[in-house]
Amino acid sequence: MYVPWAAARALLAGQDPYLTPLHDPWNRFEVVNGQPFYLLYPPAIVTLYVPLAYFSADFIAAGGVTRVWHFLVLAGLAGLCFVLIRKLRRSLASQEAEPLLVLPLFLCIALCPQMSLALERGQSDITVALLCWAAAVLILHDFTFSAVFLATTATLAKGYPIVFGLGVGLIGLLRQSAWRALAGAVSSTLLLLWPMRNYL
Repeated sequence: MYVPWAAARALLAGQDPYLTPLHDPWNRFEVVNGQPFYLLYPPAIVTLYVPLAYFSADFIAAGGVTRVWHFLVLAGLAGLCFVLIRKLRRSLASQEAEPLLVLPLFLCIALCPQMSLALERGQSDITVALLCWAAAVLILHDFTFSAVFLATTATLAKGYPIVFGLGVGLIGLLRQSAWRALAGAVSSTLLLLWPMRNYL
């Protein structure tokens, strides 16, 4: 999490996050046409880290805040598991969800190898997972705008969920909610990329 946090600090200082040395502990950078680029992440990830960079005086403080945030994300994933179970039960004509089913579903969602790596290294993948699962729950409940907004945010941040994001948008279109789907995608794109517009 150090590099996107440092990039967000550079953005807040009015510097180009891609061309400003970020003092990466691993000294990672790429040279393109003789110009070193110190940030190898998509621009949206920088915007997502702006609140953390703004409210943390240094990287140690940022790490403490991130640890608390990860606990909240795990709690959010557990809550989404319960919502998904209730939805499944209702679709099967059962009246109540079985609370004990939350644990195995939560383990499947939260403790995959990628999530474990994210928890170990403080990476943003865990937040992307929460955004995707929240989008899945919202689209199942016909909240097209919110679902597409979150799916687009996840896709712009990491790129991994692009197929998932397109699927959520397609569901919105098929449900005759095209304007809500488009509004969600456009709103997320503007929110995440507008602060980085001068560095794209």
